[in-house]
Order: sequence, then C-alpha cells, then structure tokens
Amino acid sequence: MPPSGAHKTFGCWPPQVTQTPADHLAALVGAHPLPHRNGDRALGGTASGQFDKLPSPDTYWTHQRQAMVCHYATIVGWPTSEGGRVEQRDRGKNTIRIMEARLSDAEMLAQISERAFDDDVNYGALGPGGPPGYESAAWQAKMMHLGDYFKIILDDHLIGGLIVFRKGTRDYELGRIFIDPTYQNQGIGTQAFESLWKEYPLATRWTLGTPAWNQRTRHFYKKLGFVEIGEDSHGGILFERSTRGS
Repeated sequence: MPPSGAHKTFGCWPPQVTQTPADHLAALVGAHPLPHRNGDRALGGTASGQFDKLPSPDTYWTHQRQAMVCHYATIVGWPTSEGGRVEQRDRGKNTIRIMEARLSDAEMLAQISERAFDDDVNYGALGPGGPPGYESAAWQAKMMHLGDYFKIILDDHLIGGLIVFRKGTRDYELGRIFIDPTYQNQGIGTQAFESLWKEYPLATRWTLGTPAWNQRTRHFYKKLGFVEIGEDSHGGILFERSTRGS
C-alpha cells in the first residue's frame, strides 16, 4: 500500500508530497525499470520499447514528479486513474487530459476526425474532406503502431486526437490534431498542447504542417510558439517550434 501520509490527486500523488521516504523511492528505482518508447518521453512505452532506470530520488522529485509517482503506483499495484499516466487540466467543472489511444478507440476517433476535418468547410476549405485516412478507422489503428497516438478526453468523453512521430533525437513532428467541432474554440486545443509538452519534456524541436488557406490554424500555431519556416511539396505551410537554448 502507499506510504503513510500520501494523498491522492486525480488518482496520483501530488508533487508537493514530502512524506515519502527517499529510501523507499530508491528501493523502487532499483527494483522496477521504467518503460520508455524513447528517451524524450516522460513515461510510457510498448512491449517492444527500451527499458531504462529511473533517476535518483532527488531528480525524481524535481523532474516530472507527479507523472513518475503515478507510474510507480501502477507498477506496484496502487490505485491510479486509467492508464496511470495522464496529464490533466482544471477547466472549472471540466477536466482535459490526453491518454494513449487504444485500438478499441479507432472507430470513434475516425468518426470525430471526419466531423472535424469536414467542418473546415466553414473556415476556408473548398468542400468537405481531409488528409489521407482521416475518416478511416483502419488508418487510425495503423498510426497507433507507427507513432504515438493520443486521445483527447473531456471529463469522460473522447473528443479528439493527436498523433506524434519521432524524427530524431529530441525532434518530433505533430502529424495530426483534431477536435470535435462541438468542442472547438473553448481552449481545449491549447490545453492539449500544454499536456503534450509535458509528455515530451526533453524535446527541443517540433514541426507540423497546415494548409495555406487555413488562417485559423496558422494563427493558432503561432500563438503556441510555432513559426512559419516554408512550404511543403503540396503548398502547405510548415511550422517549427524550437526550445534549443531556452
């Protein structure tokens, strides 16, 4: 059971907890490897991923403390929220979080994606439609194997998704993000990105692309710190967000 004095927040211990003894953490570090899909993720991984040791207890409490404690709780059987590792944002009565998508989510993600991209007809698109596979459950499932596919959750409702691909060391591409039109323009996209930055704390470069006609998304990405760096082969606009040297 958890050490005496620990209190749960959203199913995990809050960062400010100080009652957990360092020797207890050290024992956990020595006994349980932390699965990583790659070295830049805070947590997570797959059966084929690499396994590394957690940092020292001091580093433990100063870097991704809450997320790591959630993972410890999952390893040793202490109760946590679904998936153990979730990033949550308080929106008054609503809670936004991102979680790794499962194959069972593929059909619903495809339906939400189709609604989201077809809705772009209201923001400059010539007609309904979207990028390759946007309406396909099989395509969503395929991306879960090729990249890091996260679902966006509002309270207990799946309302969107985002897909991340690793391009190199600390270098990532946001392949896609979509939110159900019913929930757009409520700050959910911004909160999803804030959770994404915490998911990859060591990442120093992010890239993405968006259609040139979509002034709404171009403005949105600039607000998040992205800058335009050119065009792709299809006439879309390429964006980059770099944290090197910051």
